[in-house]
Amino acid sequence: MKYPILILLILCLSVVSCGPAPEASAPPQASPELEPTQPVTLTATPEPSQTPVPTPTLESTATLAPTDSAAPSPTAETEQVDLPASTPTPAPPTATATTAATPTTPPTPAPRAGGTAGFRDNLAVADQFILNLNHVPRPPDGQAYQGWLVGDDGTTTSLGVLNLNPDGSLSLEWNSPGSENLLSRYARFQLTLEPTAGSPSPTGEVVLAGSLEGESLAAARRLFVRNEGEPGTPLNTAFALGLKAQTDVAVQHVQNAANAAAIGALPEMRVHLEHVINILEGAAGPRFGDYDGNGVAENPGDGFGVIGYSGQMARLLAAQAPVTSASADVQAQSAAIQDKCLEILAIQDMMVASSQLGELKTLADQLKTGPIASLYQAAQSAISFSVGP
Repeated sequence: MKYPILILLILCLSVVSCGPAPEASAPPQASPELEPTQPVTLTATPEPSQTPVPTPTLESTATLAPTDSAAPSPTAETEQVDLPASTPTPAPPTATATTAATPTTPPTPAPRAGGTAGFRDNLAVADQFILNLNHVPRPPDGQAYQGWLVGDDGTTTSLGVLNLNPDGSLSLEWNSPGSENLLSRYARFQLTLEPTAGSPSPTGEVVLAGSLEGESLAAARRLFVRNEGEPGTPLNTAFALGLKAQTDVAVQHVQNAANAAAIGALPEMRVHLEHVINILEGAAGPRFGDYDGNGVAENPGDGFGVIGYSGQMARLLAAQAPVTSASADVQAQSAAIQDKCLEILAIQDMMVASSQLGELKTLADQLKTGPIASLYQAAQSAISFSVGP
């Protein structure tokens, strides 16, 4: 009994030792091409002769690196990883501090040096040169500013060394030594840098300059030098000069009429009143005529007339509002004087006529000192020219 049991145990052990042994499953190797989102399941293979025993499934939650083996995780839940195994996790963005630019104010440009120049009357027509400049820089050490009038032929006349004011302004009124009409010879000005004692002729840099040119120069000379254009005037009298001269003649004949009335010479008074009307009107005007009844329209003036000269000045300087306005005033005042002359001509009583002549003389004086003076000055201002770099 003892031996059969022993034999049976030996046979059982032999069967067990000779049967196929179960193969152990190797853990999966990580591959760079595998996506880490699939869980890896490790399953134990049962022995052929035994009933398989369920093996717990382990799901890997670790991110696979290209060269490392995936280690099983005890966590039962699967974590989905979106990035591929070969892509390193990007670093979070770094905040960059932005500094707001401070707006800068552009520098204010230096004021431009310059001004105006022109011709005025001192003792005669256009015998004075005037200059007004601003923002002129200080000259370099050892130098000074000197002014020059430049003639039509290129010759120069020195205006002397000019003193600059502390604020950069410079003004000059230079009178012709011989009271000549400067506009007849000069139309250009220059400011140059010269030695502090001055120079007999321009040698240094021209800092500022200006001139009358083209139509502006022609108009200036027709007004204040000589009328070389159309319409022509008696003896080519310049328009502004004829305006003043004929006004003086008209005022003189108003006084002649008053003198005649003072001595009771009625016919002579009437002759002078006719003269006043025709001097103002001009031979081409509609009111020119015979008013004393002797059959002849007499005119001791030059025939162009105060109204005629005034109209031509306004035509030449039509763009200058002060000129056109003053010209209209001249014509209106001249018409008022003519109306007063006609009123007196109709009076037969010498006492009444004498009182009216006083009013006429007032109107004539007002014409000369008011509209005529304003028109003449406006015309001279209009022919000024700019001076600049």
